[in-house]
Amino acid sequence: IPLGLPVRLMSLSQSDLRVVSMGGATEAAIWSNTYEIVDGRVPVGWSSVPYGVPMRGQSIDVLEDGSMRRCEPWVVGMIYIGGLGVALGYVGDEAQTSRSFVRHVTSGEHMFRTGDLGRVRPAGPDGRLLIEILGREDAQVKINGFRVELGEIDRVLERNDGVASAVTIVHNRTSLSSYVVLASGVSEDELTPEQLQHACSLELPPYMIPKAISILPELPLSP
Repeated sequence: IPLGLPVRLMSLSQSDLRVVSMGGATEAAIWSNTYEIVDGRVPVGWSSVPYGVPMRGQSIDVLEDGSMRRCEPWVVGMIYIGGLGVALGYVGDEAQTSRSFVRHVTSGEHMFRTGDLGRVRPAGPDGRLLIEILGREDAQVKINGFRVELGEIDRVLERNDGVASAVTIVHNRTSLSSYVVLASGVSEDELTPEQLQHACSLELPPYMIPKAISILPELPLSP
């Protein structure tokens, strides 16, 4: 969730408004974790709203694939969901069920392997641990020898107030191209691809800056 969204929501309210981020997976009863954004603020140093902490009756862990050991703070791992909300599996698809629904190697807990990468990191003066979601494992690509998380580029573009949504893809296996939909009321004269590339250069290393940025009226949603 972009950092600017909670403040924008609160600015629309004429009364007390609680903004709570919720996350999870359809395979685990939709919602498994929450994080309340107090006064529209998030901990310093975060590039997105924290994924938060598990809801009652649920568990969320960042684990090493294979060993399923809990990752130390700041170490990237796979997000697994456990608890009462986890489904038994996919109806009529035993192969996919065996890949995504697993038993913890030590506790035996029935868990769902989300396919989301994340890490645990301390937040705020109290130092409590919160999960930061880092995108899908299958969105990680290798470009010219560098591993790139495409969702990270999308988040940088979407943090611009003039951008409604963005998607980055690999072009010809050698370069990155981003497709952007501008926010309502923003024209291409006000926000150009060159300006968006410059915004990326302020937050991303050179190998993650899209070589081309195209502005579209909307993102296609069909296959």
